[in-house]
Amino acid sequence: MSEAPTDAAGSRRARVLVVDDERTIAQFIGELLEFSGYDALVHTDPMAALEAVRAAGGAIDLVVSDQTMPGMVGTDLAARIHELAPDVPVILCSGYNDVVNPDNAPEHGLARYLNKPVDAARLVAIVAEVLAQARPR
Repeated sequence: MSEAPTDAAGSRRARVLVVDDERTIAQFIGELLEFSGYDALVHTDPMAALEAVRAAGGAIDLVVSDQTMPGMVGTDLAARIHELAPDVPVILCSGYNDVVNPDNAPEHGLARYLNKPVDAARLVAIVAEVLAQARPR
């Protein structure tokens, strides 16, 4: 097993799992997070993402997921992730959703809900904020 990437100070970089069935969006978010200093794992299939959480054995620090995906919606993925890793925060992004919104996101087990399209700088700021709340330094 390879060592987790570290930052300049030698600390382990936060590992963020990105899940979006649109490959270009998933890759963009993954690259954005890598550029911002995170270790990003990118999946386009929610079942594969769930298996990645299982295989990571606690090494996933945050999940950024789309809501509308074939096979499993983001809220269901978040619930399944929390069965495996209860402390992993999930940020859900969606272009349209009549179930989840920014106000009721915590009721669905979500750290945050963001409407698509998400501004890149805002996403990076929210990721940093959620990670800071999840594991204060």
